[in-house]
Amino acid sequence: MTDSDKNCPHCGTHIDEHPASRCLRGWVATSVMGWRVINGKDGLPTHVITDTGEHFYLLLDLGPMWFPDLDIAASWEVVMYLTRQNYVFSLTLGTFHEALFRIFLHLLKDKGEGRSSFREDNEGCLAICRAAIKASPKSGSIP
Repeated sequence: MTDSDKNCPHCGTHIDEHPASRCLRGWVATSVMGWRVINGKDGLPTHVITDTGEHFYLLLDLGPMWFPDLDIAASWEVVMYLTRQNYVFSLTLGTFHEALFRIFLHLLKDKGEGRSSFREDNEGCLAICRAAIKASPKSGSIP
């Protein structure tokens, strides 16, 4: 899947333009983490069920929350999951083409070949989410 095919399954927004939102959280949960998403009456994700059966909400004040696009601890869960899946993660802090953070993800395969993803953003958590989605395969979950 090319970057041009990376449109949100919930709202249709391209990954490069997608703001931090419950919609993006649901996208990361399903396409990167492989979790199950429960949608609300409006069709947008309200909470996720992890592979261990834990429930996390994608909205404020409903219970335990999971906000990888806004919370560094949750976004670091995404990074740690990807590194266990043979991804190499690199974050650089500085000024790059008017962006503050540079995120690089590369899936290691035989002889160092594999999928790569690169993202520059002003918000580190959002950059991690966008790079992770860009690195995810067409099947909808990281192998």
